[in-house]
Amino acid sequence: MNRLKVAGYLVWIAGVVLFLCLLVSQGFRTVLNAVVVAGWGICIVPLAQALPMLSDALAWRRLLGPGQRPSLGVLFRIRWIGESVNNLLPVAAVAGEFLRAWLLRGLARIPGANAGASVIGDMTAGIASQCVFTAVGIALLLGVEGQGELISAAALGCGLLGLMVVGFYTAQRAGLFTFSSQLVVRVMRKESWLSLVGTGNTLDAQIMALYARRSDVLMSLVWRFTGWCAGTIEVWLGFYFLGHPVGFTQALMVESLLRAVRSAAFVIPGALGIQEGALIVLGGVVGAAPEVALALALLKRVRELGWGIPGLLYWQFSHLHKIWVDRARGVEDRVALQGHQE
Repeated sequence: MNRLKVAGYLVWIAGVVLFLCLLVSQGFRTVLNAVVVAGWGICIVPLAQALPMLSDALAWRRLLGPGQRPSLGVLFRIRWIGESVNNLLPVAAVAGEFLRAWLLRGLARIPGANAGASVIGDMTAGIASQCVFTAVGIALLLGVEGQGELISAAALGCGLLGLMVVGFYTAQRAGLFTFSSQLVVRVMRKESWLSLVGTGNTLDAQIMALYARRSDVLMSLVWRFTGWCAGTIEVWLGFYFLGHPVGFTQALMVESLLRAVRSAAFVIPGALGIQEGALIVLGGVVGAAPEVALALALLKRVRELGWGIPGLLYWQFSHLHKIWVDRARGVEDRVALQGHQE
């Protein structure tokens, strides 16, 4: 575990170095001047993130059983915390997904297997809908002359993303978590780990039950795709406030291909450095100067900080509040038991 943490920090440091190198190569003062042009847009652009987060929360809610659906506000807050962890902490992007399942179990009192199955289904729907979103971006890129190499690279990435979601879905239907738990038990060779096999069986059963609700899965895919499209507003507004307005379809093309690059770089926390380099390339496609593209990248980082820091603080506050409530209930139960005994 310590080695994994060290590796995570090293990858994060590498991303920071790449990010700084890009700033230096374009001139920090030049990029900063480009950001200043945005003015009040620095505060307005991050607000657009609320729309894709709301759409994603609606998608996730459809994957929970009809009798186990928390309020939309609860799911929105949990997703907010998960994205904050993925964007700001030196961990791979999947860490926030594990946290979502844990928070859903603790805050919404959803059984562990149900919570885990909903998050896994949501991840699958997210990747599948992103393949479609990326394909739309590639189709728009076809209308731009002189982008043959970029189109080929984007098509290859979209194909690999498609193979990944097909493989992940097929593995789930084949009993991925039962197999994984059995493998762990065989490697550890300890009886105390045997209960893990039962957990894997239960999780696989819940996933299959989820996929059997086809109308809910379909609506989840629709909401997730809507969320990807809603994320385009941030790019569209960003270019506008930076003094380089583009059409909505151009912004959609940039956002769709940028999201694909970011997904490919999921092992790098926040895709730090990778996102900035990709924006320079994609910004050039719509005629944006490198400093403008980097300024847009900084606006995206401002959004991650603006949403992420409060999200992490809210997570810690919620965790402490739960501990206090549980302790208070424990004290009340002990007092009531003593009074009954007397």
